[in-house]
Amino acid sequence: MEEFTNNINLILSTVGFPLLQKMESKSDVDTINPLFYCQSRDLKVKGIARMTNEGFILYKGSTLSPEQSKSVALKNERVINKLLSENIIKETDGGYILEKDYTFTSPSAAADLVMGYSVNGWDIWKTEDGKTLDQIYRHPEVK
Repeated sequence: MEEFTNNINLILSTVGFPLLQKMESKSDVDTINPLFYCQSRDLKVKGIARMTNEGFILYKGSTLSPEQSKSVALKNERVINKLLSENIIKETDGGYILEKDYTFTSPSAAADLVMGYSVNGWDIWKTEDGKTLDQIYRHPEVK
């Protein structure tokens, strides 16, 4: 039975549905896949996330901008409406807050939603010590 479950898990993950895999929690200490942060200058919105094999996980408690620039408004409004209808985010006085962890297909999609405007997720997401996602995963040789 375990072999059957492993095969199903492999097939589902291969076609983009990692339903049987455990999502890494924010409290998991992972030196290979550290936590990344992105926040607005006024600190009103802040995201906490992690890159995994399943995608880019934006963690519960992250806040999203209530205002969306023209460049991302249509896309973000669709995502926000979907997340509201599924009770993944909740509207607050200052914007939105994630009530549950949510996996994005890219770091930029998550950053666009957090910030409310188009950004390069590989550059804006940073570890506590200031290393960008790009430095960690694409160019680890660059100090």
